[in-house]
Amino acid sequence: MRSLACSLIVLSVAAAANAQMPPAHQLRTGAARLNPSAASTKFTFVVAGDNRPAKPTYPLTQPLLDIVARLAAQPPAFVVWDGDSVFGKRQSGIAAQYAEFLAAMRKLPVPLFNAPGNHELVVQTNIPCGTKDDPWNAELPDWSGSMAATYGAAMSPA
Repeated sequence: MRSLACSLIVLSVAAAANAQMPPAHQLRTGAARLNPSAASTKFTFVVAGDNRPAKPTYPLTQPLLDIVARLAAQPPAFVVWDGDSVFGKRQSGIAAQYAEFLAAMRKLPVPLFNAPGNHELVVQTNIPCGTKDDPWNAELPDWSGSMAATYGAAMSPA
């Protein structure tokens, strides 16, 4: 039975791998739309991310707030956040986490783009197959699509 359960998990993960990632787009932070110009040959942009809280009930991290403050004081042309913007990992409470993240990012006077990470699209599970250190016991893609749907609704385009 254990090998059947593990096989079903592997098949489900393979199906999830074929799912389409949410597209990257400018987030609704109140900043003006990015207006690329062919005449611009030099600009500065910032890539940051993975500054999520350590637990779903914790507030945004001080490093994230410090980065936002610095970028607000010295704005680049745009910012790309490389995911793990929320603790996530569970559908419950994730919409509020997105709202808190976006509220902090509203201090940026420049366009913000986000690429979702595993905390946005992966769920924590407790699947009893393999060893204690088996990564399958910790998290799996959310093949139901509910995490991606919540991400899409919360982080929809500007």
